[in-house]
Amino acid sequence: MELVFENKQPMDFQAGQFISVKVEDDPKSPCIRGYSIASAPAKNSKNFTLCIKLLENGRGSNWLKALQEGDSINFLGPNGKFLFNENFRGFSLFIATGAGISPLKSIIENQLINKKNRSKFHLIFGVRHINGIFYDELFQNLSKKFQNFTYEITVSKPEKEISKYKKGRVTDILKTLEINPNNTESYLCGLKDMITEVTSILESKGLSPENIHKEQYD
Repeated sequence: MELVFENKQPMDFQAGQFISVKVEDDPKSPCIRGYSIASAPAKNSKNFTLCIKLLENGRGSNWLKALQEGDSINFLGPNGKFLFNENFRGFSLFIATGAGISPLKSIIENQLINKKNRSKFHLIFGVRHINGIFYDELFQNLSKKFQNFTYEITVSKPEKEISKYKKGRVTDILKTLEINPNNTESYLCGLKDMITEVTSILESKGLSPENIHKEQYD
């Protein structure tokens, strides 16, 4: 689910950061849930976008799903240090699963469109099912507009035979990817198990820990 909000003041944030939303479904016991900002920063813009995974018993996601146009939310932030290394001009490898694409989308769009970064970017984006694929058209348009950006979507449990997308997990693609460890930085976002396994593969390919940037969602 993608939600667009309009802040009261221009939304000043850095690509990759998150906000902490106050979930007010129960006035007696509100809770806080963190969500990465999926949109790229835009000068003097009050708008920002959240991309949220709907969980059957997810208190935050179900409360947000029930919001109507014109409803308000309270939040803290933006916060977070999952930021792009502005001093790096080598090969940037982005790996995400599910809603973990949110901060990476923000970073990629910001670097390509706002920063005019012409270094090579590659995204590996994993989902479970074909009907769970999203942002494909957006990334396709970016790859057409910016020759330095490429991406591939992989489906781990496809409901049917697929030809347009890869089949398997992000780790399956990563294992076959040739990487120059001296000229690569990586950005990972998703659940703990994926990040742990991807980190292990990257390190086995020679990447140093300081060149592996992570944002864990659980």
